Amino acid sequence: MQIVPFIPHTPNPILITDIINYSDEVKSDYKLASKKFDLSKQEKTHLFIHKISSEWGTSISITAKTPIQSILSNKILKHENILEAKTIYQAEKLLTNKMMVKPILLVYEDVSEISKFLVNNSTCSPTFEFRDKSESHQLWTISDENIPIIQNLFNQNIHNCIIADGHHRISAIEKLIQEDELNPNGNFLAQFISNKQTNILPFHRFFNLPIHKNELFDELLDKLFTLSHQKEKFDIKIIKGDKRLHLNWKNKFKSNGNELDVDLLNELFFAKLNIKNKDIKYIHGNLTDQSIQKHIHKTDNAVGIILNPISYKNMSDRVHLGGVMPPKSTWFTPRVRNGIICSDL
Repeated sequence: MQIVPFIPHTPNPILITDIINYSDEVKSDYKLASKKFDLSKQEKTHLFIHKISSEWGTSISITAKTPIQSILSNKILKHENILEAKTIYQAEKLLTNKMMVKPILLVYEDVSEISKFLVNNSTCSPTFEFRDKSESHQLWTISDENIPIIQNLFNQNIHNCIIADGHHRISAIEKLIQEDELNPNGNFLAQFISNKQTNILPFHRFFNLPIHKNELFDELLDKLFTLSHQKEKFDIKIIKGDKRLHLNWKNKFKSNGNELDVDLLNELFFAKLNIKNKDIKYIHGNLTDQSIQKHIHKTDNAVGIILNPISYKNMSDRVHLGGVMPPKSTWFTPRVRNGIICSDL
């Protein structure tokens, strides 16, 4: 995998007191935020080591550009299907901003030599540091003499990556190429992270169940599931009204062991209830069970489905066999924020 130094745009750290609010402002209106937070173009090209510390722990990764041809030649692999409306939205944002305000997060199989390089080259004071009460982002510029070393390590050891965060932005890039709005021989901004530096959390689902489908809902529960006798060990948990059901799929629905809960939910549950993607709200899995229940109870006749995380192995196995998962199957940490490092499209 080829990594390329790039000219970054970075904000003034002194002006950022709340990283998440800043990230939201950049996402909402990049041009306004760039003036407010003094997002300025650096004078020379860089590669960065990026350490993120938050409630999910500490991770270390590398921010670089990489060729768009890596997408077109399937060196960058997708693990989820996309929603077309979100792709169109992301394409419009890219064209409007002429800027990538957040790297695509790409995960690779851990390589010990790369991990050692990142640790050994992030011991001094960082080049940039963004910190608030909940998280910190520290960035080290890789020295000119060390750039060829890390480039060679990537070229020799990383043959493909899986998209952890950024499926719709990757699809937006593909869309812009098809529409002759983007040079297919250019580069895009990416953050490369080892699978040992990431965690995968689930996206929980909730939706409003029409009253006339209550009977069908109950029939499907009886047909598809058995009650789990261990509340801490279950396939899915369903919350509806006062019901808290810890459920396991019946054996016949997991006959070959390759089916994932998200696959079965879409095929056997949502399809039968005629619940579409647009009808489902997704809640990422870093929320507590209690907060999810409160959120669900804001709506009459709401149903919440609490899922377990998908393992990296299950995801990787499926991707390398040419398969994908439904939209919103995974939620990766660490979270890459808008506006920490930006780059011209």
